[in-house]
Amino acid sequence: MAENDYQETTGIIVCGCGPTGAMLSVLLSQYSIPHVILEKDPEVNADPRGIALDEDGIRYLQACGIYDKIFTEIGQCVENFRFIGKIHTDLSREPFLMMNYGTTEGGTGHPGFMCHKQPCIEQNLRSQIVALGAAKLRLGATVNSITEDGDWVYARYTDKSNQTRAIRGRFLVGADGKTGFTRKQYLEPKGVTMDQALDVPYEQDWVALNWKISLPTPSTHPDFPLWETGYTPQQVYDEFFPRDFRFLCNPVRASVCGRFGLNSDRLWRFEFVVLAGENPIEMAKEDQVAAIVHPYITHPGSRYGINAKSITYPLDCIQVLRCRPFRFSARSCNKWSLGRVVLCGDAAHVFPPFGGQGIASGFRDAISLAWRLRIAINGTSRPNELDYQKLLQGWYSERKQQLDKSLRSTVENGEYVTQSNTFKAFLRDCYFYLTQLVPSWKHWLQLGNRRDGMVRYQWQQGIGMAFLPKLGGGVNFPQVYATSTADTSPSEPIFFTDDIIFSRKKKGIFQLVVILQPDRSIERIETALSGLQKSSAGALQDGEATLFLDSTDAPPSTLKRPSIYRLATAEEFARDPRLCVGRPEPVGYDAHRMAKEVGNKTFVILRPDRITMTSAPSAPKFNAGASVLDTEANEPSGQTTTAEWQQKRGINPSDQIRTTRLVHMRYQHPDLETIRTFLHDFGMLTVKETEDRIWFRGYGVDQYVYYAQKGPKQFLGGTFEVETYDDLVKASKMERASPIQLLADAPGGGSLVTVYDPEGLPINFIHGQQPAEMGKMPDKLIVNFEDEKPRRRMFQRFGEGPAAVHKLGHYGLCVQDFNTQLDWYTRNFNFVPTDLLYVQDDSNNRREVALFAHIDRGNDCVDHHTIFLSTIQAGRKSHVHHCSFEVHDFDTQKLGHQWLAKKGYNSVWGVGRHILGSQIFDYWWDTTGNMVEHYADGDLVNKDTPVSYLPAGNESLAVWGPEVPDDFLD
Repeated sequence: MAENDYQETTGIIVCGCGPTGAMLSVLLSQYSIPHVILEKDPEVNADPRGIALDEDGIRYLQACGIYDKIFTEIGQCVENFRFIGKIHTDLSREPFLMMNYGTTEGGTGHPGFMCHKQPCIEQNLRSQIVALGAAKLRLGATVNSITEDGDWVYARYTDKSNQTRAIRGRFLVGADGKTGFTRKQYLEPKGVTMDQALDVPYEQDWVALNWKISLPTPSTHPDFPLWETGYTPQQVYDEFFPRDFRFLCNPVRASVCGRFGLNSDRLWRFEFVVLAGENPIEMAKEDQVAAIVHPYITHPGSRYGINAKSITYPLDCIQVLRCRPFRFSARSCNKWSLGRVVLCGDAAHVFPPFGGQGIASGFRDAISLAWRLRIAINGTSRPNELDYQKLLQGWYSERKQQLDKSLRSTVENGEYVTQSNTFKAFLRDCYFYLTQLVPSWKHWLQLGNRRDGMVRYQWQQGIGMAFLPKLGGGVNFPQVYATSTADTSPSEPIFFTDDIIFSRKKKGIFQLVVILQPDRSIERIETALSGLQKSSAGALQDGEATLFLDSTDAPPSTLKRPSIYRLATAEEFARDPRLCVGRPEPVGYDAHRMAKEVGNKTFVILRPDRITMTSAPSAPKFNAGASVLDTEANEPSGQTTTAEWQQKRGINPSDQIRTTRLVHMRYQHPDLETIRTFLHDFGMLTVKETEDRIWFRGYGVDQYVYYAQKGPKQFLGGTFEVETYDDLVKASKMERASPIQLLADAPGGGSLVTVYDPEGLPINFIHGQQPAEMGKMPDKLIVNFEDEKPRRRMFQRFGEGPAAVHKLGHYGLCVQDFNTQLDWYTRNFNFVPTDLLYVQDDSNNRREVALFAHIDRGNDCVDHHTIFLSTIQAGRKSHVHHCSFEVHDFDTQKLGHQWLAKKGYNSVWGVGRHILGSQIFDYWWDTTGNMVEHYADGDLVNKDTPVSYLPAGNESLAVWGPEVPDDFLD
């Protein structure tokens, strides 16, 4: 198209006004971005195609300003997904698995799923498009060609009067479906392909039918048998078309069915698989559908205690709205954008029918794309200032991560449904039956696709991802309920937190959320918020920060302001006549979910798609120390990522034995009487004792943290819990490993394997041990700082005695061949370095001599180190250095030190504070000559914590405390 061969100019051209295109238009309109929508259909398609929407999708409809329509016009919450096995046609059979999506445990403030009328969604979104006034909706417009140059993308289309039109825009978004022009005709010739996703070879034909049901009555159907049993017309409908959604895992023919729309709409969806050798078109014909579906709406008379052989719901009360075959697959494009053309929704990816993710994924595309297009539109007027292709690549790279999660959930459901091997189906049913005998496991299964928590994006270097991974970015920020602190009357309205944070009155592209603790100084917070607009170059606007009090209680008078909100309870939400109408009351709701999801950080910068750009702790205090980020603790030049460190050494994490935590130490002592007395004075309790064995516990959830057996002095190893029994079996097959030993007499039971490292030091692995009941937690001291003094008319008082042990934290080994030991521990197990210490030889080369390693648990934060390796002098024998147990706080530690000294035990070193790990330490000799440590206030790390390289030396051991003993590391 020639540069001047166009009749209209706009910001964005959107091809397609289905659910994805319509939502994108609403979001662009909220930014007042001019755009034109080209939709080939002359009106909303009345055919209800997609019917399921997850809670993210509900949240994004809320973002479009139509929450009041969701449960009153669009559809209803689906409380349960019922997976029903075996060969039969009885919808009332007990399921082998039930996922409960009626709860509010997913982090959005909404139920987990709804079944909707797609035409109603589209109509309400189009009403918003018209009301906002930034878009021009061209119905009956068929796109014929797309071209681009360096600054514009051009489209030709035929309008509803069959006239050819031409338009240009800065970007074109193809939301025109899996067979639309944008991908099929324009991008595929340029190398964009729709590929199999997740190595999931899913391609299958199904027949989908929609019925609209009317109620039979005694007057319209006087001979219907259930009238004589007292059934009402509504009860008859409920009996034959029950609530909840059913996945019929029939090995002969898999099916799914359930209500959609409002209950009063009486709409029913039934889908069944087309088997090998069957013709999909033939299977959608009336006689085939009747043979497959009608048995499900036919009940034996004996079910109701009547003589009729069978009872079928009156077929003249069933109107067929659609019945057609579809080919379902799991596919995603290799690229979702090329040049100035973008794909989203079904044009970019397609889903199987088992997870209700098709429309929801299109909505995720739209809300994460809209704000980037806002940046891109502004950036294109300033040449060389914006790499929009990198911006868009970052968008779809993030989306592909979330798409993978959605696909995994969908495929999991599909594997349950389509299992045609009756023996495997039997094993599946048995597995779920046994698993659900344990209440916690049953609840975990009932969470369905919410069991893994909210999405957390994984950072990929150099592709334009828009968050700061080392500063808490990439987290899907939860939504809860809130109300103003200014008025605590019962009639005070309740709000969704998204509606407060992203109020239409705000202009900043990003929003700052402040999560306040009740004892925080609001003046300090207000000072920290000053000048945001200038420092963020306008991305944040002055006066737009949202302050939430992380409490559901009435706030102190200093925090009663219209600009500050407190958290609302589930009961308060349920009483609100606007928000809880048509949906279940919140169950499983966590009002403090926002703070928990960001690790209790105070300042959170949010993107419009509800993903954190960054989260940070409160403003630093002016004292002798400060809490600094792990990425800032040491010189960046002395850091590398864990993945890079492993890759350099050829370590494959998938080959490792996966441990979860360090649970107890094992030692042999010649005198159990004296070690029992010492460990009691050290802060442990005897949980079980025999003639030659004693198990000691702390007040945590571990059955025991220390095992002692009678015999000559010997180190028997630290003991790590492993993820699965398969990990335990894998450990038992290692060189120098023991067989699996059943711990029949030990508290909590379990099975144990002992493996000996290359220098003969033992390490143990346990699986199947039941957790203990948590003991009494010590009270947390209320501390008065110079500017915040929450402890008023309360005095600090302490009693003497042992420092109660909470849990085992770590242990250290002194080794001869450091490099061999380093490789053995980090290659075979999921132990990764936090810090590596080195010395420089005469040639100024670095030689690694010590390791602080933590357990790799991904995003979950764990102790700074769980195992420590240090090089010993040549000729010395490898041995355990010490083991360390966590206590409550500094005062507890000092009181414990005082108690042990009073009892006449020998102190090694302490009390002081380490540099690496930051913990406060206190080392002692036990009565056998083993070193043990109390520690408190240690650092936590995760996969984003870099591996740091630091010089070794006594000066690196402590920031304050007594001088290091000369023989401490011997």
